[in-house]
Amino acid sequence: MQFDYWRSLFGRPPVDVSPYEAELFGHWWFEGPEFLDLLVRKIACDQRGYRLSSPTDVIESGFKFQVAMPTASSWGAYRYSDSWLNEKNDWIWPNIHNPFNLMAELARERQSAEGVELRALVASSSDWPFMITMGTTVPYAERRVRQHINQFNRLLAQVKAHRINEDWLEQLEFADNIFHNIDFHDFAPVISKLLCGKRTCWLVFNCNAALSRAWLN
Repeated sequence: MQFDYWRSLFGRPPVDVSPYEAELFGHWWFEGPEFLDLLVRKIACDQRGYRLSSPTDVIESGFKFQVAMPTASSWGAYRYSDSWLNEKNDWIWPNIHNPFNLMAELARERQSAEGVELRALVASSSDWPFMITMGTTVPYAERRVRQHINQFNRLLAQVKAHRINEDWLEQLEFADNIFHNIDFHDFAPVISKLLCGKRTCWLVFNCNAALSRAWLN
């Protein structure tokens, strides 16, 4: 088994990463959830050579790993992020950068954010610029971006004023009932002085880190 080979080579348990794009389940990969369910059960019951772990498990294992910053890459057209950044949708990104910069400041100043971070994350969904590029449901995608940015600004103002509209916030939480365990302090390392291109990569990296923690916990 390859795991045994790499274990003997490294002198410690190897780590094999198996990421999936959940959006494809039931969309392009219809049998995906059933396949993974069977795979997990077989790993748990039919072998003892390795076990399933989360990224958090690996980080907290005590083993030393090489640390690297992933390079920007994309499965999109032309092998870079043209589908998500072009003349049709480039107006989105300045409006996305500002909430994340404000979140970074807020995370350094406060212990709680009343769900402001979720507004920023939902606004930054890659679905919106992709829909605009593909020409499918363009008005809907544009409306969703503006809607979530406006919700972010309104809720942020309420947080800073210590005057939360609880009924309105409850409606938002019901509509976007996801990522309950996000720690908004994960946004604190964002450095606002980075150049625009680098800032984009940094924000995406930190955004994914927050999402990963929400899913894993």
